Amino acid sequence: MSTKLTLSQFKGTNIKTPFEIMRANAIIDANMDIRGLSLINFNLTTFLKRGREEDAYFILSFWAIAPIKHQAQKFIQNPQAGQQALIKRTEKLIERLAEREDTSDYFLETVFTRMTQHINRTLSKICPDYDIAQSA
Repeated sequence: MSTKLTLSQFKGTNIKTPFEIMRANAIIDANMDIRGLSLINFNLTTFLKRGREEDAYFILSFWAIAPIKHQAQKFIQNPQAGQQALIKRTEKLIERLAEREDTSDYFLETVFTRMTQHINRTLSKICPDYDIAQSA
């Protein structure tokens, strides 16, 4: 990934340094397995500091839709099942984040809402005929 593409990906955030960009990309690309959850937990700490919550919401919202990037055709063919799978994946991550001492209930509720909204927006873009409101 080029530096220019990476910088535009995080435009409008406080994610500026190469190290922060590397951490953000590690979170976004992490799988829902032991290794991936460990990467998320380790790298998210930087973005949970006071004043950085918006960056955490942004990053986790992109993590929520990462499977769509890799398997868009499956989501287009069956958007309802895809939406349910992404929301279930998001709920599992929220359960894991709730175990941390540095995440508040407010943070968890907000990040879940933002992740769900990003999932729905993305699915409505790739599947314009799918009615997100009826399936939610």
